[in-house]
Amino acid sequence: MGKGIKTFGEHITEFYGEQITTGTGIVSTTIPPFCDEVMVNGAAATRIQLAPPIALCLKTHDSGATFTDYTSQAKDKDVATLVVLSDLPNTTNGGYWYLASKYKFGGATIALTADVNGTATSTSTGVYWNGTAWANISLTDNTASGSVTLAVDGTITWTTPAAWKRTTLNGVTGLYVVRLTSDKVMDAAVTLEGIALLPDTTNSPAGFFAATTDYVFTINPDETGAIGLYAGAGSTANVTYMRHTKRGNS
Repeated sequence: MGKGIKTFGEHITEFYGEQITTGTGIVSTTIPPFCDEVMVNGAAATRIQLAPPIALCLKTHDSGATFTDYTSQAKDKDVATLVVLSDLPNTTNGGYWYLASKYKFGGATIALTADVNGTATSTSTGVYWNGTAWANISLTDNTASGSVTLAVDGTITWTTPAAWKRTTLNGVTGLYVVRLTSDKVMDAAVTLEGIALLPDTTNSPAGFFAATTDYVFTINPDETGAIGLYAGAGSTANVTYMRHTKRGNS
C-alpha cells in the first residue's frame, strides 16, 4: 500500500468535500463531526469566519415541559437524519424550537428537504435570554418566500445582542440560547437536512483569502462547528473536510 497524503505530518484517513455557493450575505456550512482539518479554495477572493458548534437543537410542543432533541441531526451533515418541525404549534400554543451554543452566534444557515413549510403568512420570531427574561431579537428571515417562513433554503440572522447571557436549557448549563417560533402552525411535513450556525456579528474577526488558492487549517471541534463564507452573489468555494490518523479517531 502506498503512503497516504499527509498534511501537518499526519496521514489523512477520511475526507469529504462540497462546493458552496455564496450569496449577497455570509453563508455558513457545518464542519462534519469527524473533521479536524479544512481546506478551502474560493473561485473569487473569499472572506472566511469561524462559527461555534451547535450545543443543542431542541423543539417543544408544550412550552418547554418536554423536549425532542435534534442536536445530532442538525449538525451531522447527513441528509438522511432530519430535524422534524412538522405540525409544530404556534407561539400561542407552546410550539418552539431552540438553537444553543457555548459561544455567541449571529444566526444560522438552514438546509431544508423537499418538505418545506407552506403555511401562508407565517412569520418566524425569536427571543434570547438577557439574564433575567426572554427578550425579543430582530430576525432577518431569508428562508421566507411569499410570506411563508422555512419555505426555501437560506439564513436566519440577527445582530448579536450585547445583553445576551448564558442560561440553562434542558439541563445543560452555560449556553447562549435563541428560542424560535412561528405565528402559525407549521405544515404537516416540515423537515430540515441540517443547520450551521453563523459567526457572532460583534466578535468574529474575518480572514481574507485570495482566489483559486488552497488554504488548509486545523479545527478544534469544541470551539468551531461551522465556517462562514462571503464572496459575493453567485461565487463558489470548494471546501474539503479531513480527518487524520492520530487526531479525530474514534
